[in-house]
Amino acid sequence: EDLLAQLRGVKKQLKEAEEEQYK
Repeated sequence: EDLLAQLRGVKKQLKEAEEEQYK
């Protein structure tokens, strides 16, 4: 798996975590 794919996965997780935080 390439680094860009990993980075996209991490950013997606961060975005989901932020959305959970603001609920």
